[in-house]
Amino acid sequence: MNSPESKSLDGKITEEWVFRRSMLAGALGLSILWGAGIRAATAETMEAAVERLGIQKSLSKDIPAWVTKLPSFGTIEWTVKTLPFVSQGPRGGISGAGMVAIDGQIYLMGGFIPAGDETGDSPTGRTSRWTHRYDPKSDRWTRLPDMPGRREYLRAIAAGTKIYALGGGLQENPRPLYSAAADVFCLSLDRKPMGWEAAGKLTVPRTHMAVGAIGQYLVVAGGNQYDFGQGGYSQHTFLGSAEVLDLAKPDQGWVQRSAMPGQRRGWAASAVLGERLYVLGGITITDKTWERIQETLCYEPATDQWTRRTDPPAAISGWSGGTYQNRYVIVVGGVVGNGTWNDLPFAYDAKEDRWLKIESPMPPGALFNDSSVCIIENTIYVLGGEGPHGSHFNHFLVGRIKNVPAMSPSSHQP
Repeated sequence: MNSPESKSLDGKITEEWVFRRSMLAGALGLSILWGAGIRAATAETMEAAVERLGIQKSLSKDIPAWVTKLPSFGTIEWTVKTLPFVSQGPRGGISGAGMVAIDGQIYLMGGFIPAGDETGDSPTGRTSRWTHRYDPKSDRWTRLPDMPGRREYLRAIAAGTKIYALGGGLQENPRPLYSAAADVFCLSLDRKPMGWEAAGKLTVPRTHMAVGAIGQYLVVAGGNQYDFGQGGYSQHTFLGSAEVLDLAKPDQGWVQRSAMPGQRRGWAASAVLGERLYVLGGITITDKTWERIQETLCYEPATDQWTRRTDPPAAISGWSGGTYQNRYVIVVGGVVGNGTWNDLPFAYDAKEDRWLKIESPMPPGALFNDSSVCIIENTIYVLGGEGPHGSHFNHFLVGRIKNVPAMSPSSHQP
């Protein structure tokens, strides 16, 4: 499902959207706010909401003090491209896709595509099964074999020459309209002919989770186990559990480990530095209220230990991140705790355990909730994303990372 900020998937209030929102409102006791949301959505078109909230009132338009006081990281020189196989926003686009980089190539799989992926074998084609590869040198996309199943808001992990597509959601027909999946699919790049295979199941179905590969371990933590009977999201559907697959002992399957401390959460950014998975921010439900989380956690699978590090400068959910120079996590997009859509990148310095600002707003605005991110050398790639009122976009940003401060000789390993 889309983020909590979504209002509709079209310029009008669709029957399916009203049904989903009514279920969510009933579960959260928000019938009054839901009614106000319908009036707001009908009074303002999707295009107007994107312009007002995603561009005119994005975080960079009125930078708060908590941003200005951060030390500077450097700059990003952005170039805006588009995906040639996804229709344009705000009524087209894509979000919630898996994306990884291996040997300088980018692999994209699944995702939520409002206009459908045109594979034509299902009435629910808005949940994609597509797989594509992008070559940055030739600036060319190549279609690869489809995944065995349709998945959106899944996560992907690269391990050697293999890509693992984990969990995710599926729009179904007839009802229930939506469910979370535990399936794991694996694509071996050195297999001829290339193709996806089933690779077991997670212990818990989940979407919007934190993931990473650390040595011989694949790690999954948090997320949401969508439950149609509870309106999709509740205190009981958000997850704090973590599970690990030991690639040296694949027959053991996924094994639950120590849960994340504190609140259950989904929509967190995540990245691997050294021997740790970093989980940044996110969102949860407490006492029937959506609450963004202002925490930095890291997990070491070798010791099964969680540690809290310096908190992010604000509570942000729906952002995405990638590892840079084995020292930083660069995070982009999402929505800030007060509801402001974020177009400013940030960097977490794991060696100094501090947060930094990147004074390079993302073009064309704050339209990058649930985007896909990866970093290759000095370039960050940001694909797709959701904007206000359920808008989606086919933007493909290429950012050249520049002017990064020199590493301190006293810096410790992350």
